[in-house]
Amino acid sequence: QVSKKPEVLRWLWGRLEAACALSSRKERVAVSVGSLKTLAYQNLLPHEVSGTVLVNYLDEKVADRVVVELRNLLESKDGFKARLSLLTDRPAMVRRSGNEALVAKLGGAAARWELPFDQDSSLLPSVAGLVPAGTPVVCGVGPAATEAFTTHEAVERISVVQKTLLLAQFLMTESNA
Repeated sequence: QVSKKPEVLRWLWGRLEAACALSSRKERVAVSVGSLKTLAYQNLLPHEVSGTVLVNYLDEKVADRVVVELRNLLESKDGFKARLSLLTDRPAMVRRSGNEALVAKLGGAAARWELPFDQDSSLLPSVAGLVPAGTPVVCGVGPAATEAFTTHEAVERISVVQKTLLLAQFLMTESNA
């Protein structure tokens, strides 16, 4: 059948291209598509699409602006209905001066047992980003994994022992202080 409406995937693809264009290195915000799933009857084109859009950010005001722009992109135009729902909101952990003392104490506990210890930064969402500014926090003290987020993901067993020893030493030192 001939229809005046474009195919749903073609319509969505244009919107997703525009959504990803909202990414900005200057504002430290990244918009990307995490997944797409289509629903179609046998031998027919898809009539429904659901997906996940991931927005990584450091500044909540920038993230709010990006969400407003995403909603504008998905407004009901061309006869399509679209809905944008927030699944989770975890800001990235921002380095703060209050965290340095905690990092130094963990580093001291790691040095005592000659355990690997390193610092890294990321734009990935983290529960540590929800911690109030006055509370010291670190993120990523869990065990290390190889081939993360694949079907071959595996936790390095030695890292479980190392991180447990690190946290035990840290807690023991803190309780004696």
